[in-house]
Amino acid sequence: METPTAVVGGAEARLMKREWARYEGMLGAIGDPSTPESYVAKRAHKRLAQLAADLKLSSMGVVELANQVSLCLLSVLPYVI
Repeated sequence: METPTAVVGGAEARLMKREWARYEGMLGAIGDPSTPESYVAKRAHKRLAQLAADLKLSSMGVVELANQVSLCLLSVLPYVI
């Protein structure tokens, strides 16, 4: 069975492009130290580092935890604003 793909120019492709643009915009905002997003990301990093130390996670465990948290936050962002 072949995996379905988005039709170029179709509604699904437009939605994917819009979500990707939002994702890139958020990454840009996180990378800019003058934005609230950057402040929140830095604060979250400190809190995750403390949590990882408390749980005795490896560096890869910290990366995985941070990645999962960031994906969760990015996925709920449209519903928050």
